[in-house]
Amino acid sequence: MSSPFRYEFDPDVSDNPRFQDLVAYWQKKRDGRAMPLRKAIDPLELQPHLGSLVIIECLPSFTDFRYRLIGTEVVAAYSRDSTGKTVRELYKTADPEYCACLLKVYHAVATRHVIARLRATLRPVNKNYRLADSLLLPLDGGDGTVRWLLNEVLFT
Repeated sequence: MSSPFRYEFDPDVSDNPRFQDLVAYWQKKRDGRAMPLRKAIDPLELQPHLGSLVIIECLPSFTDFRYRLIGTEVVAAYSRDSTGKTVRELYKTADPEYCACLLKVYHAVATRHVIARLRATLRPVNKNYRLADSLLLPLDGGDGTVRWLLNEVLFT
């Protein structure tokens, strides 16, 4: 990876069975909508994914995003639990480039209603040797707009 951050929209996930499974679940839960309702996502149905899942709340105007639930595998990889924190709180000072990348990708998923795949090093927590492969899926807040992002993060 030449850049520490790389992303794509409407990504090919054929190389990753876990992401394939999550996309299939998301598609099934859409039930004819552009995206599934947040309340249609049942953690009990996502048991194999739970440790690597993150639920992200979209704040007004999509200018920031708050981490509402962070799986245990993600907490362990980052050596911290950032539940309740926003992207800006975590990264604006610590790693402005990473902060800008996350805000750009999250904003695009929320406003364009697309799936995104983000690959990044764990540079913001001084673990450049670890890579995160992340899949982001938009969730409808009940009014046709994205209010939540469902995110699975896998590490190498």
